[in-house]
Amino acid sequence: MKTIRDELIADIKNSEVSDIYSRYLKSHEVWLFKHMMKVDDPHKFFDQLKQYIQDQLGIHSANIAIAGSAKTGFSFSPKKDFKQFDESSDLDVILVDSSRFNDSWSALLDLKYRGKLSNTKHLSFNIFRRFVSLKNEDYDHSYFNDWFKLTNSFKKDFQTAFEIESDFTYRIYDSWDSVDRYHLAGIAALKESLIGD
Repeated sequence: MKTIRDELIADIKNSEVSDIYSRYLKSHEVWLFKHMMKVDDPHKFFDQLKQYIQDQLGIHSANIAIAGSAKTGFSFSPKKDFKQFDESSDLDVILVDSSRFNDSWSALLDLKYRGKLSNTKHLSFNIFRRFVSLKNEDYDHSYFNDWFKLTNSFKKDFQTAFEIESDFTYRIYDSWDSVDRYHLAGIAALKESLIGD
C-alpha cells in the first residue's frame, strides 16, 4: 500500500517542475495547519497569521508565505530524503520586502568593510540568490540590533498567540521573482535526484 510520501515522490517524478511548484508551494494550503494542528479553518488561520506578522514586522500580508515541510508536509531538500514535518521542524517563512533586503545587504557590507564580518561564503551564496537569512545575532550593527530586538520579541509572542511550538525561521527576499527562481531551481534539483535513483 502506497504511503502519502510514496504518492508525493511519484507525483514529483511525473510532473513538470512548474506544476509541482504551483501545486505544493504556491497554493494557500499549509500542511501544518490542516493536518497536524487540525485547525477548524486553515485558510482563515493562515490569513490571521499573515496579518499578525504584518502588524508586528511591517511587511504586507500579501508578501508573506510559508515554505518547507510545514507547507508541504515533507521536506523537499534532496539531503533530507522527504523527512516529514514533526515537532523538531522549523516553521520556514518567506518575507518579501525589497527595502529590508537592501538594508540588510547594506548593513552586512558595512560590517565586511569594517572588518567585523568573516566567513562570508554562505552569505554571498544567499545574496547572489537575492535573499538574506538573518540568524546570526552577533552582528555588531545598529540595523541588526534593532531588527533582532523586534524579531525576538515577535517570535515569543507569535508562538503563544498561534500555539505553534516550532521555531520561526525566515528569509527576506527582494522580490517574488527571486522566491520563484529559488524554489523552481530547488524542485528541479529534487526531481533530477529522484529520476537518477
